[in-house]
Amino acid sequence: MIRDFLKNIYSVTDDGEIPTLTLSGIQYIPKNFVEGLIDKVKMLELALHKRIETIKILEARLKKDQDLLQKMHTVLEAQNRQLHEQMDIINDQRQKLKHIEQIDWRMNKLKLEQKKLIKYTQG
Repeated sequence: MIRDFLKNIYSVTDDGEIPTLTLSGIQYIPKNFVEGLIDKVKMLELALHKRIETIKILEARLKKDQDLLQKMHTVLEAQNRQLHEQMDIINDQRQKLKHIEQIDWRMNKLKLEQKKLIKYTQG
């Protein structure tokens, strides 16, 4: 695009120079200087296209990584729910165990009282 612009603006004279307009009038720039600029523009365009391709590749990788992270997040959420369910079950079992321990403690206390009563009544 820029290359074509430069070619259209500059018309080469018979001696190979390209006229340019300056404040003091027309000045001539050597043709090889302009061709060097055109070559640099071509290299910059090529580098730009390579970077664009690199960005596209990186965007594709990023999309894959995002998809993978989303899947991992979903799995972790499911595991977290399972863990909470298991913790609820464990807490219920702890409550039942405490209740059983209380009953066991009361039964032991009653057995001691029963022994005392038996000794008292026999003795």
